[in-house]
Amino acid sequence: MIRSILPIVVALIAGACTSKAVEEEGAAATSTLVETASVLVEDREDVVVAWGTVAPSADASRAVTAGFDGTVVRVFVRPGVVVKAGAPLVEIRPSAQGHLEAEKARIDVQFADAEVARRRALLETKLTTNADVAAAVADLQKAQAELEAFRGSATGGLSTITAPSSALVSAVVVNAGDAVVVGGPVAVLFSGAALRVQLGVEPALVGRLAEGQRVRVMSLAHQAGGDDVVATGVLLQVGRQVDAETHLASALVALDAPTAGATLLPGAVVRAAVIVRTLSAALVVPRRALTQREGHSVVFVVAGAGEALDDAGPTRTAHQRAVTLLLEGDERSAVSGDIKRGDVVVTAGSAEVEDGAVVRTIDLVDDPGAGNHDADDDAAPGSATGAPP
Repeated sequence: MIRSILPIVVALIAGACTSKAVEEEGAAATSTLVETASVLVEDREDVVVAWGTVAPSADASRAVTAGFDGTVVRVFVRPGVVVKAGAPLVEIRPSAQGHLEAEKARIDVQFADAEVARRRALLETKLTTNADVAAAVADLQKAQAELEAFRGSATGGLSTITAPSSALVSAVVVNAGDAVVVGGPVAVLFSGAALRVQLGVEPALVGRLAEGQRVRVMSLAHQAGGDDVVATGVLLQVGRQVDAETHLASALVALDAPTAGATLLPGAVVRAAVIVRTLSAALVVPRRALTQREGHSVVFVVAGAGEALDDAGPTRTAHQRAVTLLLEGDERSAVSGDIKRGDVVVTAGSAEVEDGAVVRTIDLVDDPGAGNHDADDDAAPGSATGAPP
């Protein structure tokens, strides 16, 4: 009896196993293989990227002028050189008119000096005021400065214009043989740490900029080492006119002090990221997780993706969730919608997935870019303003 029943039992067990295998094969055949990643929470920045050149602040620049007419004989300095007070800048041969002006300056000093002495004597007898004495002293100082412009280290009819203070030579505007006139500039000196960055901005992006926006500045010389931020600043001015040669609009950035260990020199070419807006604690998904359904942005959240396979089975279900795109990046985008931190979304294969579809998942990984995120490292297409000048 038992022997007659045993083959029947074995056949039933074998049939059940075969049926289960067929079901599993059928499920695998009707499911879609997808890749996934986790939803993150990050601080995101929307930036406009532009390139520009470091220049001295106009407030910290001083033009050195000729005190007389003449001809440049020799130029002692070049842009970028640091000079001390009294250092020679240019040597000039005064014209005949210049000699007359020099003699007039000498007489003016003598007259102003005598006037100061007279005013001080009157002050002792209460016949003048301290204000009158101060005015006479100011006139004397002015006359002495004008005479100094003629003196320099005058030898053989030549006069040397010197630096009034220690400074960086920002520009030399004359060459040997040039004619100069009284009051005409011969050099521009820069003293102090005030620097500006003159940016060139794509006209289509000008409308996103506004005075007061914060700016990060990266030196192109640092790019090989990671494009480090060497200074920060604030947007001072936004030009509303396109340059005919560069086809770019201009923007001016006032720099804070350079970061520790960083150096920015006038003339350096830099890359700047203007922070247009900041999103705090934004939901972030890989850009390729976003897909379009009926004209709306959606993602597919995988149900049970965080559970063990024994609990969820060999397959899982993907559910469509509508999202709103807040900030698009090259790799990751900030969104809002019916998703939360830690949800697992489909990143590859979503084109074949519909709401409620059965999926098989691989690469259940967190995005390696978790944490605070600088959007200029993941800038949206079209945010860069062209190539460096």
